[in-house]
Amino acid sequence: MNTKHLTIASIFALETLLIIVIAGCAFGGIDLVRDGTLNIDDQVCCQYAHLKNVVVEQRGENLLVSGAVHQNKHRRGLIIGHIHVEVISPDGETLKRVDTGLHRISRKSYEARFSANFALKVKPGSTVRVTFDHPFDQKDY
Repeated sequence: MNTKHLTIASIFALETLLIIVIAGCAFGGIDLVRDGTLNIDDQVCCQYAHLKNVVVEQRGENLLVSGAVHQNKHRRGLIIGHIHVEVISPDGETLKRVDTGLHRISRKSYEARFSANFALKVKPGSTVRVTFDHPFDQKDY
């Protein structure tokens, strides 16, 4: 391969990388917690784990709630349970309730990720309540 072809290939690779980076930034949602539009009320209904890195993004007409459940004790493996997501208006009315499962990153991981994507446009001052529900927890909520 001569130098001219190598230079053209390098320019093409850089242009492709630039398009991917710009497209990735353009399709990201608006972080509603960071910009002060709504609050997160994250609750954990058990002693086994805690919620971590909960993010709420408005992506067009859809709301995306994502984050992770991290085990309190340093043990690896399966995290049993599921996530409840509630969107509550400033008036206290429940606008949406969604349940979602957990997805482990790897077999050796201490945490599992979750995400819930649903059609809803939130009003400023709303609250998103994220609750981890563990089946072995005997508390009554």
